[in-house]
Amino acid sequence: MKYLTWDIKISFIGVIIIAVAIVVFVSVFSYYKFGDINKEYSGVTGELVNIKDELTQTKNILDDTSTELVLKKEREEDLSVKYEELLAEKKGLEENYNELKEKNEDLDAQLLGLNKEVGTLNLQLIETKDLLNAKEQQITALYLRLDCYEVAFPNAVC
Repeated sequence: MKYLTWDIKISFIGVIIIAVAIVVFVSVFSYYKFGDINKEYSGVTGELVNIKDELTQTKNILDDTSTELVLKKEREEDLSVKYEELLAEKKGLEENYNELKEKNEDLDAQLLGLNKEVGTLNLQLIETKDLLNAKEQQITALYLRLDCYEVAFPNAVC
């Protein structure tokens, strides 16, 4: 029995040694394997941090671009409204210009007619002045003749 107990003790110790060896092997294997995994994890984490920073920068750029686009759209809308107002004003001014141009042409025609009338009236004035001068000369001649008759009435040959 001693042999059996000794054999059981040795077997038990052998099993414990094998178990400890397995635990040591698994621990060493895990240490190196997890070390490699930890290195890969650290590398991937570093890459993810870099990608996150790049994405943050890209997001900021896109936010700025979006803000600029919104401002540009607002400006374009304002300019579109102002453009429409200017087109309406231009159309009104063109209509006003055309009306004034027609009035100017009418006034030019009236002026031409009035100038002709003034010319005719000037000619009539000159003729009337000439006629007036002739009549005044005739009146003067008649006054002279009358004076002659008054002075020399009885023997008048004037």
